[in-house]
Amino acid sequence: MDRHVNYTIVGAFVLAGLIGIFAFLAWYAGSFDDRKYDRYTIHFSGSVNGLSEGGQVNYKGVDVGRITDIRFEPSRPDTIMVDVEVDTETPVTKTTDAQLKPKGITGVAFIELVTENLNAGPIERQPGQKYPVIEASSSTLDRLFDDVPEITDNILKITEKLEAVVNKENMEGLSQTLENISRISQDVSRASAHFEEITQRVNGITVQAESVSASAQQTAERTSELVARLDKVLARNENNVDRFFDEDLRQFSKLIEETRDAAAAVNALARELKDDPSSLIYKKQKSGVELPR
Repeated sequence: MDRHVNYTIVGAFVLAGLIGIFAFLAWYAGSFDDRKYDRYTIHFSGSVNGLSEGGQVNYKGVDVGRITDIRFEPSRPDTIMVDVEVDTETPVTKTTDAQLKPKGITGVAFIELVTENLNAGPIERQPGQKYPVIEASSSTLDRLFDDVPEITDNILKITEKLEAVVNKENMEGLSQTLENISRISQDVSRASAHFEEITQRVNGITVQAESVSASAQQTAERTSELVARLDKVLARNENNVDRFFDEDLRQFSKLIEETRDAAAAVNALARELKDDPSSLIYKKQKSGVELPR
């Protein structure tokens, strides 16, 4: 039995295994990505907590690139510079904006790119810049963290007001108020029953009023017919009416005057009889002395 080992063959197998392992790791890391990339630098003025190298870059929710470097310039310590590589097919223009967004509740963040005007033209690299620069806007996290002190202060104020409201005296007043509301509800219920009864009575009165209205309408119609008939009668006897007012009315006036004179004479006779009843039998003698002629 040959105890000698062919180390060349063993070395070849070991080398092939190592190459396979490295190839797998390279593939897993995305080194074989056949997409072409453009590189940009994004300036963040706030915290970039949650970002890391190799992190995701999205355009409207679509994965278009990754983060290659995170740093800050000593001359600009308030600005964080993040280098990214983005698929060349991504519409990055002068109006492109970058925002930092959280990925769920894991604490990991990613960069979201948004372009307002697709026809604004590409971003140009300025002298002294490593890559063309995209300015980042305030993210939702930044605005949230900026508002935390104000929100906390408001919560404390609300808590103090609740403590001031929820005390023994106010609770007793609240209990009394609830009792008053309960009594008012009962009164309203009774009033509703009375109101329903009144409504029924009003409905009955309305029916009667409608009946009276119908009768009045019939009376008005009959009156109109009577007036129309009277107009016809007056039209047919217009000459007789005129003659009555011209002749008979004057005679009637004369008769009234004669009647008035007769009444005056009767009144005079009555007074005379009252003063001297005998004058009705004996003729009244003339008084005085007759003078010779």
